[in-house]
Amino acid sequence: QANSSNAISELDKEFDGLYSVLDEMKGSMAGTIQQEAARKIQALQDQISQCTNGLESSEELVELAVQSLDIKDPAEFLK
Repeated sequence: QANSSNAISELDKEFDGLYSVLDEMKGSMAGTIQQEAARKIQALQDQISQCTNGLESSEELVELAVQSLDIKDPAEFLK
């Protein structure tokens, strides 16, 4: 009976130790995943910003091209 109680006590201690290690690993892995997700979200936001800027520049060029095509006077067109 005493040996059985000691064995159960040792198993409980070992289980608690293993659980503690696993819990620490879980926290570490969750932190790493959150950091990676934040990095990827920031990269996507940067790409969206670059695309938006490129689109706005393209729109300005298209507007300038349309205005240029509307000019009928050759001298005015050269300006």
